[in-house]
Amino acid sequence: MTEHNSDRVADRFGMPRAELDELVHGSVAQLAQSHYYHYLARPKPQFDDELDENTTAPSKPRHVVLFRTPDDALSFAQRIRIGETPRVRSISRENMIWQMLNDEAIVRVIFFEQPLEELPTGLNLQTLADLPGAIAIERNDVLTSRQI
Repeated sequence: MTEHNSDRVADRFGMPRAELDELVHGSVAQLAQSHYYHYLARPKPQFDDELDENTTAPSKPRHVVLFRTPDDALSFAQRIRIGETPRVRSISRENMIWQMLNDEAIVRVIFFEQPLEELPTGLNLQTLADLPGAIAIERNDVLTSRQI
């Protein structure tokens, strides 16, 4: 993920940086840790015969899943059968929310507060947030939490 520029993000949403910073901090206040871990894997190339070389493929909505430990992140990546060896990276909870606000493709961040013992059959990104220990923060929820 690219680094965010909080002033630029605040300008995009037409609010003072300090106000958006409060929204970010408030959205992660219920989380137990200050840093979480996620796995990184190269995205699969997208091919579309209808796109010319000057057009980029539209971004699909993304969900980012974060774990309490590097082992939990790696274990999850292996259980969902990531084809390559994933790398694990630490990120602060606030920086992850800033990244989500900066990248319109990221629509939800799911923090796991406890290890996943097993993955249920039929698991998908929509139901992942319903698992025990999962706390989902959606992009729109952060922005709509603003008092008007």
